[in-house]
Amino acid sequence: MKRYTYHFLTVFLPALFFTGVIHAQAFPPDLEIVGISGSLAPDGQTYVLQIQSNGDGLYAKYRSSEPVAPPEETSTFNLSNAELESIWQSIVNNDFFNLNTFTTNPDIEDRTFASLTIRGNGQEYEVTTENIAYLPFDNIIGVINSITPTGNQLIYDNSPLTAFTTRDVCDTAPGFLFSSPPPPSDKFSNTGEPLTFAGNYSMSASSTNSEVHAGTTVAYRISLQEAVNRGIATLEGKGGFYGDQVSITIDNSANQTGNDLELTLYLEFWGAEANSANAQTVKSNIENIWSSNTTSNGQTLNAKVETRLSTTATSPPGTHGFHQIELKDIETSFVSSLGSINSGVSSGSWDPMGTQANKVHAHEAGHLFGLEDRYEDYRKQMDGTWEKVKGANNIGTIYTSAQLSVLLDPKYPNHTAADLEAWLNQASNKRVTAPQDGSEGDLMAELSGSVQQSDIDAIAAQAGLVVEIRPGDILINKNGNEQNFAITRSVDMFIPAGQQKTLDGLWVACIDAHKSIPRLGALFDYGPPLDIWVGNQAAPLLLQLLQFVDEQELFCSFNFETQRAIWRLSDNDYIGNTGVENLLQDAGINIGNQMLNFPRMTNPNAGNPITSLVIPPQVAVGSSVNGIPTMTEWGIFLFILLICILGLVTIYNVRFSMQASAGLTIPGPHFRMPFDKGLLRKVLPHALWLSVVGVIVILWGWGEIVANDIIGMGLSIPLVAYILHLIFLLDKKNED
Repeated sequence: MKRYTYHFLTVFLPALFFTGVIHAQAFPPDLEIVGISGSLAPDGQTYVLQIQSNGDGLYAKYRSSEPVAPPEETSTFNLSNAELESIWQSIVNNDFFNLNTFTTNPDIEDRTFASLTIRGNGQEYEVTTENIAYLPFDNIIGVINSITPTGNQLIYDNSPLTAFTTRDVCDTAPGFLFSSPPPPSDKFSNTGEPLTFAGNYSMSASSTNSEVHAGTTVAYRISLQEAVNRGIATLEGKGGFYGDQVSITIDNSANQTGNDLELTLYLEFWGAEANSANAQTVKSNIENIWSSNTTSNGQTLNAKVETRLSTTATSPPGTHGFHQIELKDIETSFVSSLGSINSGVSSGSWDPMGTQANKVHAHEAGHLFGLEDRYEDYRKQMDGTWEKVKGANNIGTIYTSAQLSVLLDPKYPNHTAADLEAWLNQASNKRVTAPQDGSEGDLMAELSGSVQQSDIDAIAAQAGLVVEIRPGDILINKNGNEQNFAITRSVDMFIPAGQQKTLDGLWVACIDAHKSIPRLGALFDYGPPLDIWVGNQAAPLLLQLLQFVDEQELFCSFNFETQRAIWRLSDNDYIGNTGVENLLQDAGINIGNQMLNFPRMTNPNAGNPITSLVIPPQVAVGSSVNGIPTMTEWGIFLFILLICILGLVTIYNVRFSMQASAGLTIPGPHFRMPFDKGLLRKVLPHALWLSVVGVIVILWGWGEIVANDIIGMGLSIPLVAYILHLIFLLDKKNED
């Protein structure tokens, strides 16, 4: 036993020792490592790390878009042989010299890259990754970063993207089933007979709001009222009374236009930094730079950002029609795929408060508008030459520092070619970026740039139509026995140019509890929106409730308490109901047991199958429903008649005064209101005939006669008769 122990101590231990010594010095004497990483966005940070075989290291941090400027940070360090050996072993173990030279996720715009160029044992090899995890490559950089001193690391982001599935906010409960019967059955009959509730009763309909709009739209925006007025909208019931129960078809085959051309970006924020302040910051940054641009033909293109905020979400919420943007502290903001005008949604991660955040957010918005980066990227090779790795053309071209300085000179007018060449030759400078030819001053090429006219024109040329449907819009059933509706949910319905589109789901609530449920295919007209009603105490309260329901997303079919609360205001039902009262109070409405007088509206256009603008005779409005004369318009007309009367009376009295000055003796006061009873009787039939002409004009121009027209016409006839009477009196005075 002692003999074997002796042999082990005298033979194996020295062998192990010398093997360890040899192993510790196994990195090649010509070892050289150059690492570059950083942002792929314009004006982003670049990190450079160099390690020599003697252990000397150099680290620099600078902006590749600012050549000649001194580095923001530089440092030197020295690694031991053991540390160099650990790095070399990682290089060997991960088979660096046989890795793919370039690996990328081509869908991501901006974010980061990393590149390693390693020389050893007479070999030189370069590997680059962009926006993607490449395990053996990442392992090597991980070892290098763990060994180099703190603050001297290669920084890049290769985290996987978070997948998401789009959904509608009401998809969380696609059908609501009453576990107990809903309100009395006389409120739900669409056959004229009471409904019998055996089991559960479904109140939902299939939602197709995934097709409402894309994450980015450019469109002429008009209201639902205007769409109906133009004769391009059709509204049909789906056989229910609450939820997504109205289908709307918009015909944009004639390429409708309007005064408001708007580029709209729909963003849903989530993540660690998703809060209302940051959401507002991003919104303002984008709107301030992209708004109020003008096309070459003089059309103003406004930019608007519509936001949703999910403060507790740990993954993309995925709401239909919204780009999914994670807000977090991140090295470089990016989008996961280039957006497209009027089609699809994208995602990304943005730093809400980073360097030049206003320009960064506007640049990323440009990607969501379908605009690509427009800068060139050059990387230094180990022999000191420069390779073009990104740009519009000539990718892979090699340049000397002198050649590249000549190319860059026009793009950096504050520096000479000699200054640029000297900077390019410095050992620490491994990357430089510059705008593509013709893209100088372009926001998509450099953050100091601005929005380009060519982009504005290209975006505007894709304009479709957006019809805005808002809470408080009123839909009047053409069948007087069936229920009328109020819109409960805001919708921006996009229709491509030259196309017709049907959206099978407008969210509505019944405002006639005791009428029958509208039949499948029931036709609706557009009534005056609640915000222009006058003289009805229930209307502003109902509008307040509907806007609250929209804001809090209480319009889904499973939120049936909303329908009860609406009936409390429209039909005086559910007075004292605890759930209803709580909802009303949450909406800021406290009416106790007060009885309201919401009208039971009838449709004066019932016989016309075309969806039209109507004002029910039970409703008075305080401003114009476009296309229908209102009491305000009649008031203007009556005011004009009174002015005419005043003018004619003045002329009559002037002539009276002239006769008096001529020496004629005229009894009575010096100012008189002329009136001839017999003459007035003679001209009254003429005024009546003129009223018939007025009726014909109204029918021809607006297609209907409503209660306000009758009132206005009734007031106008005696005034017109008196004007005719004055004209005859003046003629008679001329003869005298």
